[in-house]
Amino acid sequence: MMNFNSITFLKNEGFKGFISYKDLIKNQNKYIPENQGVYLVLNPDFKKNPIFLEKGVCGKQDGLNANYSIKKLKNKYVDNSRVVYVGKAGGKGKKSTLNSRLGQFLACSKNKSCAHFGGRSIWQLNNYKELIFCWKELRKDSPGDIESFLLKNFKDQFRNKIPFANQNSGKKSNFYVYVINLSKEVLKIKKFNNRNPSYVNGKPCVYVGQSYWEPNIRFKQHKDGYKSNKYAKKYGNFLRYKNTGVKNPYSSRKLAEKAEKQTTERLRKRGYAVWSN
Repeated sequence: MMNFNSITFLKNEGFKGFISYKDLIKNQNKYIPENQGVYLVLNPDFKKNPIFLEKGVCGKQDGLNANYSIKKLKNKYVDNSRVVYVGKAGGKGKKSTLNSRLGQFLACSKNKSCAHFGGRSIWQLNNYKELIFCWKELRKDSPGDIESFLLKNFKDQFRNKIPFANQNSGKKSNFYVYVINLSKEVLKIKKFNNRNPSYVNGKPCVYVGQSYWEPNIRFKQHKDGYKSNKYAKKYGNFLRYKNTGVKNPYSSRKLAEKAEKQTTERLRKRGYAVWSN
């Protein structure tokens, strides 16, 4: 699980910048790259009770009032969350970059016509000038997919709530169960053997997991060492699709976790040696 309150964790996840609004508004081109990606807005005072402005500094969009009622802001606010907004820039068929999209976002604070109406509630925070912006450049992954991934993880950490200034949970996400074949060398590991007392000699050794990522992507992540299981990383050699009973995709993480457990039990009954977290 991600830790959205840890700057160290976010940096290890590839986020850069961590520049204050006061500095960005002076010269965004000095800091923000011209690539697609995702970005976060952080509240350095997240441990304090927020103070909301009746009238924020955001401009209108097509004549629409940008301000929420104080009551709605209080209902939307997520206590003890450093992250107040998750956004994306670019994607298939889109030319926007982190620089252009964040530029539009920042411009909303100048009480001009707003081209970034989503996330506008941050401009009703009394300490909006103290907010911190960070971003992660994406060269291969879809910004929409990563944004949805971040929002899903945020909801996992904060009891199914979305960030204060987000209006929805991004595009609908699927979850997947996957089975990685392991080299028989893994049987030399005592801990692995202890987990599989009913193993039938000659049957496959496998790792069973579930993820937001499609199986082929998650398999590569394991091999590359990204949030990998040590057995999958060292002994994994290919994905098993046939005769596993997996019925991807699953509409929620809860269903995928249930299917992961069922797959583990089913394969063990067949005499497989299985490792699952």
